[in-house]
Amino acid sequence: MPRSLVGVLRLADTELNSWLRVWPLPTVGSVRRGFGLWCAAQHAVYKLLSRFAFVERMHVVSLDRRNARMSRDVNGRLSHGLATREDLERMREDPGLSIDKVKLAQYDAGNRCLLSFLDGKLAGYTWVDATGQPELLPGLVVRVPEEYLYLYAGLTLPDFRGMGLQAYRHYAVLEYERWCRRDGLLAIVRHTNWSSRRAVHKCGYRQIGSIFLVGTPSRFIAVLSRSLRQLGLERVAN
Repeated sequence: MPRSLVGVLRLADTELNSWLRVWPLPTVGSVRRGFGLWCAAQHAVYKLLSRFAFVERMHVVSLDRRNARMSRDVNGRLSHGLATREDLERMREDPGLSIDKVKLAQYDAGNRCLLSFLDGKLAGYTWVDATGQPELLPGLVVRVPEEYLYLYAGLTLPDFRGMGLQAYRHYAVLEYERWCRRDGLLAIVRHTNWSSRRAVHKCGYRQIGSIFLVGTPSRFIAVLSRSLRQLGLERVAN
């Protein structure tokens, strides 16, 4: 990258980080320290645009069954199982597990939560959409092709991070009898969620398309990239 451009981006980083300090999003400086100057520049532009309109870009990523793999970085016994509603009710008592009435309603609608354990201790979970029409955010419902499963709301507890347990859960989902005929998994990651983008890449996911949103949080236009339309993923009117 030319030195002159580096200087401009550093200046933009400093000015915008100060100007947008009140925003709840990660600061431009923290993004630069963790992911580099180019990511920080994109993050700054996104925060600037968000002051005037609801602008979002979400990447659709896919994990082919052949690329799903077990974790090899774990010292201990891994196991997994689908949560019952009683399990979720107990988990709801722990704020750190992020189980709320919305997730309970999703369970009642047919979605399932796969729990992962290390030596018998709860290590995390991931949610599996069973409706085929997940709501990615309020007002945006999409239809997922039948050969794929949509995963969302994954969580690895702090004591178990860095062990590859997210990849283990994805592998476990595809091994379940009810889902063993699916070709792979789909997930959504925001363009500026750099840590999640890095994590899904490590799990073997690849980006297959993007969804662009412009408008207001309650009323927006959604444009799906051509590759997603060809795959059969489409927006559902609600």
